[in-house]
Amino acid sequence: MAGAIGGDMSSRTAFRISLVLGLFLVALFAWTKTQPPLTICGGKVPDYPPVVVFELSRDVGDLHTIFCDKPSKERDAVVAEMSRNTRGDSFVFIPLYGAFMIFFFLGARGAWPRLARIGLALSALAILSDYAENYSLFQTLGALDNRAGPYALLPWATGVKWVSLGLGGIVCAFASSTHRLVAATAAALAVVGLALVLLALIDPHAHCGLAPFGILVSWGIFLIADAWESFRLPA
Repeated sequence: MAGAIGGDMSSRTAFRISLVLGLFLVALFAWTKTQPPLTICGGKVPDYPPVVVFELSRDVGDLHTIFCDKPSKERDAVVAEMSRNTRGDSFVFIPLYGAFMIFFFLGARGAWPRLARIGLALSALAILSDYAENYSLFQTLGALDNRAGPYALLPWATGVKWVSLGLGGIVCAFASSTHRLVAATAAALAVVGLALVLLALIDPHAHCGLAPFGILVSWGIFLIADAWESFRLPA
């Protein structure tokens, strides 16, 4: 991207770390696509990751669509797979994408200190709400027929996480270039990403699968900005 975010060596190092972490994220996504699809109750395979269906579930009926309406071996198998996915999310995916975003905004502090502070705050909020979401998911897996308790936290934690990630992409876009047209174009794409997320949150039954695509748009902006700042020639 045209323009400089930060010129000193420490900023460039931060961008390069963020770029490497982003490439690991891409590799992780590619690896997940090679895994056998998880079938949910009734042997169905949704068009988008079942864990996203779980995250955006809103009532016991949604849970039963994924896990069946009564205890069974089929339910136990899906619960076990969802537990593995959620543990992997907690120990690998959240730290990875969190560091990816944080190192970008650390690199942006030199030229965009105010935007960097906002971006760091949004990154921290996304990480914390994602862990709150996973706490709710783990607790819900042990009480699939009861909406009370931790399950009531799920819509709030999920909403804060997805919106924070989408807003982080918009902040990244504005901190990605000193060239107004480039920054405005990146911001427009990031707004589209946030809009996809909001559609999924407003009507998860119809638009559940849009949320991951919205975040991928935002993270694509991070990656492009990281690559530019990692390898551009000094001004």
